Amino acid sequence: MRQLDRQTISALFVALALVLAIGPAMGLAGASVQANDDGAETADGGAQTAIENHTTDGTTNHTVETRLTADRITIDRISTDYLTIENLTIEGLNVTSTAVGAMFGASPGDMEGVTVEDGMDNETENGLDNETDDGVEDDLDNESDDGLNETDDEEEDAQPEASVTFEDQETDGSTVTVDSVNVSEGGFVTIHDSSLLEGATFDSVVGSSEYLEPGEHEDVEVQLYDEETVPGAEFDQDALEDNQTLIAMPHLDTNGNESYDFLETDGEEDGPYTEDGEAVVDDAEITVVDDEEMDNETDDGAMDNATDDDAEEMDNETGMAGDAPVPEGDSYEVSTLEAPENATVGDQLTVTAEISNPNDFETNQSVEFRLDGDVVERQFLVLDGGENETVTFEIDTEGLEAGDYNHGVLTYDCGEVADISLEEADEEEDDEEEAPADDGEDEEDEEDAEPNATVTFEDQETDGSTVTVQNVNVSEGGFVTIHDSSLLEGATFDSVVGSSEYLEPGEHEDVEVQLYDEETVPGAEFDQDALEDNQTLIAMPHLDTNDNESYDFLETDGEEDGPYTEDGEAVVDDAEITVVDEEADGEDDAPVDEEEEDDGETNATLDVEDQSGDGTTLEIGQATAGEDFYVVANYDGETSESPTFNAVEERLDYTLTLDPAIESDTTVEVAILSAEDDEELTSQEIEYDVEEEDDEAEAPTDDGEDDEEEAPTEAAVTFEDQETDGSTVTVDSVSLPDGGFVTIHDSSLFDEVVVDSVVGTSEYLEPGEHEDVEVQLYDEEMVPGAEFDQDALEEDQTLIAMPHQDTNDNETYDFVETDGEEDGPYTEDDVPIIDDAGVTVTDGDADAMDDDETDGETNETDGTTNETDGDATGVDGNETAALFA
Repeated sequence: MRQLDRQTISALFVALALVLAIGPAMGLAGASVQANDDGAETADGGAQTAIENHTTDGTTNHTVETRLTADRITIDRISTDYLTIENLTIEGLNVTSTAVGAMFGASPGDMEGVTVEDGMDNETENGLDNETDDGVEDDLDNESDDGLNETDDEEEDAQPEASVTFEDQETDGSTVTVDSVNVSEGGFVTIHDSSLLEGATFDSVVGSSEYLEPGEHEDVEVQLYDEETVPGAEFDQDALEDNQTLIAMPHLDTNGNESYDFLETDGEEDGPYTEDGEAVVDDAEITVVDDEEMDNETDDGAMDNATDDDAEEMDNETGMAGDAPVPEGDSYEVSTLEAPENATVGDQLTVTAEISNPNDFETNQSVEFRLDGDVVERQFLVLDGGENETVTFEIDTEGLEAGDYNHGVLTYDCGEVADISLEEADEEEDDEEEAPADDGEDEEDEEDAEPNATVTFEDQETDGSTVTVQNVNVSEGGFVTIHDSSLLEGATFDSVVGSSEYLEPGEHEDVEVQLYDEETVPGAEFDQDALEDNQTLIAMPHLDTNDNESYDFLETDGEEDGPYTEDGEAVVDDAEITVVDEEADGEDDAPVDEEEEDDGETNATLDVEDQSGDGTTLEIGQATAGEDFYVVANYDGETSESPTFNAVEERLDYTLTLDPAIESDTTVEVAILSAEDDEELTSQEIEYDVEEEDDEAEAPTDDGEDDEEEAPTEAAVTFEDQETDGSTVTVDSVSLPDGGFVTIHDSSLFDEVVVDSVVGTSEYLEPGEHEDVEVQLYDEEMVPGAEFDQDALEEDQTLIAMPHQDTNDNETYDFVETDGEEDGPYTEDDVPIIDDAGVTVTDGDADAMDDDETDGETNETDGTTNETDGDATGVDGNETAALFA
């Protein structure tokens, strides 16, 4: 920590200024600057100047005696804020070490940006004649005709200069007032919104003043969103609609036509005034009010806390304020600076320091937080004599570059400083960053702006050309879109089979949606005009993001009219759709075995034929009933059952797993039973022939003793629909050529929630094939790094089984804990290998099946089961590969 003393350094600057003023006035030549402790004159010819800086008690602090001659002296900037002189060039001046030490507090070797050139061979003929008769009262006029080899270029007019002050204010939204603007060559003061900070140079312009003559102007009123004063602009509003940050920027009138042509010429004319290559700007927090009465309070989030009475305006070009006002009495003292040594770009820094008043009376002084010398924030503190108080600065590092910075808390004469190292933010954090929000905006406004929707889509019968969504509520209007079940496999766009007309904001009932209609789904190319068989469809409310009342989701590849979401996931409801040929009385016309109760009880249809196979599966052509049902096969004293199906859920080309398997040719009785009371609704007998397989072609089915020798070359998984108490699921089979785990994901995986979709994983599995692998769900010991807020499934849903590798060979599942860097999934053609299953949560054992299963969550419809070894990818290749890229 170091203490800073302005008064000492100020005295030295005054001495230097007087030396440079008096020396040329006296026409000195061939001299050198010297100073010594006793103030004696040096042996060199010329004039000398003695300067004394007196303190308030009358004692002398510094004495500097000098002799000089110079061809040209240039000082780009002297900042007493941070005790620096930038780019000081003295040509033809000889300065002794003692003089440099007196002026700058260091030897020449310690100075940066100071050039001292030998003055012994000056090209001037008559010295520094400043066009004055007496050489004294010329007020250091450097525009001399003294033969100093100045070219015409050096005598050109100075670079155009401007300054601007734009303070926080309240307004009705149609105008703002720029407190002061000084334009050396005339021009305009233009108002930009905060999109300027994101690179929107032209689109950020929201207003510009009338032409301003050269000079200073105060209280300049600027009309906002006025296309007459901003030629070339096209505004879609006529006033500010909410609180925000605006930026005032002086512009030149480069073509001298007194019209603001910056937008109309794409920046070729009327560009901004600049300083050190950067536009001169000042920003202000603008509060939009309905009352005509305005107050002078600023928003809590505004960076500029200094008012006219408190301090000079903030220079937003560099973030540095002008000098703090001279305090009454001694300066506040600073101690106990506390701040982090390391942080990440984008973090909010909290910096505190103890401020004390050394005076014996109350005073009001400023306290500043500076970063690399620039004032970031200033507070004004009233302390009684001898009183201490802790100040706190909350500093946003957004927009800063990674690197090391010097920072500190300073008062007028004192301060403490420290160093901080800022590191780059992670890429994931950068991707999540949004455009910088206005700190002054009301958080409640953001919450109110969040769109929301609900939808109800019930099982139904249809002729295949339309479906009806029972209820949809869209807070900002939009559409209700119908997807087929390929959505669950990642086919976001190709799954769209229909969309409603535009729906106004609010609730809508019985919304009819035309299916396979390219007029209501621009960008779609359908090869059918109606549903051809029974299937699961999904209703999803979509926004109208571009406000054109046309569904553009497909045509823009998802850039417009995306879905309403809740907690980051699309709002959906699914339904089982049964395609019928007529408005029926409930009877099926298929030419199959059929039982019909005389008393009008439920009908059932079963179609199964004689067949041959390996004894592990039974192919059923059709199974349906007018109530919830399940299918059972009886053979050789054994029984195999299917899960329960809904009343309208017709099963076509359904594969029933036989467990135990049929070992020899036999007769099989296949029946449909009522899920409510196990009553047989219909049945049929068939002959089943077991095919003999060649020994060489048989896959190894032993108990795993030879797994290491005969480990599969490719991974595969089979995960069948099942009932569970919610704490575990069973994966029917999994093959792992290099060992690993079988992991269970929930359906948020299809919404690109790769890591957080993990709800369970198996113990480590050795290389080879494994059957009936039980996986504990929501067990944080099995899934290191996971934080579950439940310990079991709470409702029926689709789960996905995915074989994972053990990439770091530690036999621990590290995929979640390493954010996917270790133990990634097995893939085929760069696509993770998966299989999904409809999981039904029951309270009792298998016989007491839940009648209220989740609609459409089984993946076994329409013969598209993905339960084949090695081929069970379950999702579109491109979509899933992207999830794990």
